[in-house]
Amino acid sequence: MSFAVGKFNTELNQIESFLKFSSLLDERNYLPNDNLDVSVYRKYTYKENWENLIKDNIYNFYLTDNSIFVFKLNSAEKKISFSYYDCPYECMTYKEFLHENGVKNLRDKTFRPLYEDYLNNECGLKQHPVTFRYDLDFDSYLSGLHPVSHLHVGFKNNTRIGVDKIFNVITFVSLVFRQHYPAYWKLLIEEQNEFFKRYAVDKNKLDVIDEKYWNKPLDNLEMYLT
Repeated sequence: MSFAVGKFNTELNQIESFLKFSSLLDERNYLPNDNLDVSVYRKYTYKENWENLIKDNIYNFYLTDNSIFVFKLNSAEKKISFSYYDCPYECMTYKEFLHENGVKNLRDKTFRPLYEDYLNNECGLKQHPVTFRYDLDFDSYLSGLHPVSHLHVGFKNNTRIGVDKIFNVITFVSLVFRQHYPAYWKLLIEEQNEFFKRYAVDKNKLDVIDEKYWNKPLDNLEMYLT
């Protein structure tokens, strides 16, 4: 895993191209707020957490289904945190909302306030919105309890699944699509496009966690993703 900012930004560019190909990209945020820690928002409800991350500009990609991706890289400390937050509402997408209201220009942003009113006043909340977070943190390693490389699934629970590799941006997005967007994943398999080929290459070249953070007796008792 390279912790170089340039490589990280290149991967974000590739994700932008992929999301456009999948017709899921609503907005790429080129200047996210990197001064705030995503973890401070976990004190909120899921809906509040999603709302505040957007309001405070802590996201990289806003999808057409109102979900967001957040990618954090601390190259100096060799820490990464990649997150996906499902939209908490059972609702129409913005484009569907425009179409429903007879607006022909589906890129028109002027109806956003009306759409937000629609979300808050007419849409119910999902019972189980999906969230994924991948963290790499060498400083927090604790044998048998806190793997250096791990995956969180769900919100406000104690799930922490160890991973013996170091994810990059592309492998994380691919994991989210495989698990949460199976129809799009099926399209990737059928199309065999450049993104899918890049994922296949990257998956087999991911760096393995050094044994000093991985192969102690208590670590070997855990069930890891590999």
